[in-house]
Amino acid sequence: MKPSVILKRLLPVFIGTVSVAAVSEVIRHFAVSLLKPVGSAPILEGVFQLNYHINTGASFGMFSDHTAALSVFTGLLILFLYLLTAINFFETKTQRVLVGLIAGGGMANLIERLLYGYVVDYFEFLFIDFAIFNFADCFVTVCSVLLMIWIFFIDKTAFKDGKK
Repeated sequence: MKPSVILKRLLPVFIGTVSVAAVSEVIRHFAVSLLKPVGSAPILEGVFQLNYHINTGASFGMFSDHTAALSVFTGLLILFLYLLTAINFFETKTQRVLVGLIAGGGMANLIERLLYGYVVDYFEFLFIDFAIFNFADCFVTVCSVLLMIWIFFIDKTAFKDGKK
């Protein structure tokens, strides 16, 4: 396989990764500088608020204080996504963009874990018992669901004839 073909496949993934990670870090800066001093800020009373929260684990506080293991796992997952893209597992540009956005969310959280030892979460729904989460988490979750929908329901050739 030509390196130029591989680079062409990886470009949307790389752009998505860098974009989401960069925006997430900017939002984190504002969360730390503006939200940390006040703790929380209601947006829709009883429904949604911004709430400064330090998370040393994953969602719902799972694996708290296992930052190193989470960092290694996240880094390996990001590399795996790039490898799958390089070998053309994700064949369409839409799939590659979604993979880039997923990797960007993972990269943003990885950067925070490596630099600070924790991730700053700030979005909180009040009307349900749900984890406090951040911008990067949104991209990992929503784009993972969209990628699965794309692979299983939109791209009708994905698993045809034992292809994948």
